[in-house]
Amino acid sequence: MTTKYDHGRIIANGFTLAELLVVIAIIGTLLAIAALQTRTMMDRYTVEGEIKSLHSDLLQARARATQRNRIHFIQFAATSYTITEDTSTGPDGDGSLGAADTQFLQRQLDPRFPLVWSGAVNTIQISAKGLITADQTGTVRLTIPIKDSGEYDCVQISEIRVVTGKWNGTDCIAK
Repeated sequence: MTTKYDHGRIIANGFTLAELLVVIAIIGTLLAIAALQTRTMMDRYTVEGEIKSLHSDLLQARARATQRNRIHFIQFAATSYTITEDTSTGPDGDGSLGAADTQFLQRQLDPRFPLVWSGAVNTIQISAKGLITADQTGTVRLTIPIKDSGEYDCVQISEIRVVTGKWNGTDCIAK
């Protein structure tokens, strides 16, 4: 604080303690808001990244099934999924998921965003032609507690297509 003299009066230049506390409170509030927004944004990016990885892995499994002429299985769990190739007995496998089959991918998902599968069974079978039977189709999505989960948060799996989309509360709308 500096002191000036103006026609015999003392003038103090500087901030009072109350003013300083108000400025500190405002800065603290702004930092707290910024931290919450940053966390929300990072959660959105995490969900989008997980969905894009899942989509890519599903497409890779379909391509691999046709290239290798073998059935592939995709199993969904709450925080992971596994892709297995039917390599058991016979030249093309036995058509069922078993201990002798070769698991070629297992991906753990962020446990904060559990996976929800809408299909009747938690295992999808991809034929050697890259097709999925109609009773094994459905939607895979990640649950996210924030209102807007970003651009992509679900994957639609049909007999011949696998597409990413945005969950609207009841359906996965393809993007």
